[in-house]
Amino acid sequence: MSNLIAHFNYLKRSSPADYVALTLSSKELFSVLEARQKAFWWKPGRYQMTLKLSSPKKFKLVQSQFDFELTSVDVDRLKQNIATLDSELRNVISSNLPDFKGQPVNWNWANVDVRRSKGA
Repeated sequence: MSNLIAHFNYLKRSSPADYVALTLSSKELFSVLEARQKAFWWKPGRYQMTLKLSSPKKFKLVQSQFDFELTSVDVDRLKQNIATLDSELRNVISSNLPDFKGQPVNWNWANVDVRRSKGA
């Protein structure tokens, strides 16, 4: 992402007339989009999460471990967000054009039951 931002800023200074189009067709954008596709880590199964909280005031966290389960349907739904991330990034870049109207972005969610871990 930092390479894409640096390239965008460079193009904005060096090619002010068409920096948005050049950014949208750049290898830097392609690299970010490709990395997002490869970085999808969710798989069907059971997950355990541990909360780690901090505060300026002292407190005691009674329960910090929780479980949830993802089905294959949940994973498929979340995987559809990869295309949504692509659209969102293209909207952000294109928002530098006058009168740009972005594509609507609708996120898919996995509505899972989060439960306290037993024995934790």
